[in-house]
Amino acid sequence: YKRQGHGGAGGDAGMNGGGGTGGQGGNGAAGGAGWSPDSDLKGFDGFDGGSGGAGGDGGAGGAGGTQTGDGGDGGAGGLGGAGGVGGNGVDGFDINETTGRDGGDGGDGGYGGWGGAGGNGGAGGSAPAGEVGNRGVGGDGGDGGSGGDAGNGGLGGDGFTYLADFDGEPGGDGGDGGDGGWGRPGGQGGFGSTSGAHGKAGFGAPGGDGGDGGNGGHGGDGNGSFADAGDGGPGGNGGNGGLGGAGRDGGAPGGDGGDGGTGGSGGFGAPPPRSIGGGDGGDGGRGGDGGRGAGGLTSGGVGSSGESGGSGNGRGDPGSGGSGGEGGEGGPSISVNVT
Repeated sequence: YKRQGHGGAGGDAGMNGGGGTGGQGGNGAAGGAGWSPDSDLKGFDGFDGGSGGAGGDGGAGGAGGTQTGDGGDGGAGGLGGAGGVGGNGVDGFDINETTGRDGGDGGDGGYGGWGGAGGNGGAGGSAPAGEVGNRGVGGDGGDGGSGGDAGNGGLGGDGFTYLADFDGEPGGDGGDGGDGGWGRPGGQGGFGSTSGAHGKAGFGAPGGDGGDGGNGGHGGDGNGSFADAGDGGPGGNGGNGGLGGAGRDGGAPGGDGGDGGTGGSGGFGAPPPRSIGGGDGGDGGRGGDGGRGAGGLTSGGVGSSGESGGSGNGRGDPGSGGSGGEGGEGGPSISVNVT
């Protein structure tokens, strides 16, 4: 399985009559899937998708192979293409196989071509149950390409009871959101996945930074679990923090809200003799709200404070600094009266 070929460049625009429209470039082919050896080994990773020609889409990354070992990772997307999905691990199958295998990580999304959106990161593969003992860890979501959203983390597995209680494994973390291109918003961070019983949920990943003139992406929300909920990821610069995950029933506290992103700096004014004042700094992003506390007299998560506003800039008179973001609200506490 080799890397797939790139798409050809689009044809040139014609010159007669004001110039015709150039042809779109060919799309890159998808990467080949990783294959599964007949042994207790990690599957082979999926291969990268080919890049698109000028104006063409990149091919998707190939899926990672699934087998008795760990799932293979998804291949990265070609430029402008989506990342491949990470392969799933498989169950532990006998009394000597005490641990389920890990899910593969999602492939990263490709970078967007000029004016094109970045590809989304692939989801992390889910980890399966161990026949005896612990389940494997969920794979992490791949990072988004520039301008693309990140993939979500894979699910963590439940602990299996065999003469003793084994802990569940944590869920995979969400991938980082891609940075925005010029004037484009950053991608949203992937959500942290739910863990297995008693395992900690994955964290929400930070949102990508906005490109020049673009807003930052929101941080991904932390997911709830039977243990502590994952915290929300911080917002990218200019973005709002993600919400803390809600605690599940059974007394787990809610996760904390992510911090708001920092406001962007103001633009520069013109130098003397014109002496035009610089722009004002952007306001700081709002802090994320704390997650709801679960039943059983547990408190909600703490709302994070907003980040400071950006500074004003100017070659003439400097602009004013932006205001700080408002703090997030604390999550509600939920109590249960038992009579």
